Amino acid sequence: MKLIKLLSVLIFCCFTLVAKAQNSASTPAIEGYTSLSASFLRLGSYSKERPTFFIEQDFDYRFNDRVSLGLGLGFNLYPALLAFPVALNGKYYFKINKRSFLFKQSIGRNIRLADIFFSSNRYLGSFAMQIPLKQSALFPEVGYNFLWDRFGGKNVGFFLGISWKYTIKRM
Repeated sequence: MKLIKLLSVLIFCCFTLVAKAQNSASTPAIEGYTSLSASFLRLGSYSKERPTFFIEQDFDYRFNDRVSLGLGLGFNLYPALLAFPVALNGKYYFKINKRSFLFKQSIGRNIRLADIFFSSNRYLGSFAMQIPLKQSALFPEVGYNFLWDRFGGKNVGFFLGISWKYTIKRM
């Protein structure tokens, strides 16, 4: 667990350093990022679980054209349980052949709000391609989530989803 936290901090620091090196001229902004996803494969302690569904909302501070950092929360529906994830996330935006892409990393916890909710640590990563709209953008994405708890349960799940990014306020 300490290794994953350390790697997350290093990834966020690398995003920030790369962004500073790019010296982008964009205006900082506060952005929303709403995700709908479904898992399709699970490995580990919970490998027999059926598909799970995720609805998550991130609020990010976009430093420039390349990097944003923020806080996310959501609602995850598992076959017999629910999860309320709260996480810190970092997003790195880049282009390949004039197409825009997004790389996201997130670390946090599933909070136990009631008996039907479960508690665990979570690490999530995804890769998405941007589809620009007039004032926002859609991001079809593929990713993974790693869950672990204090009782030794570990699970890696893979998911497909779509996200909608919009600007809340320009600075």
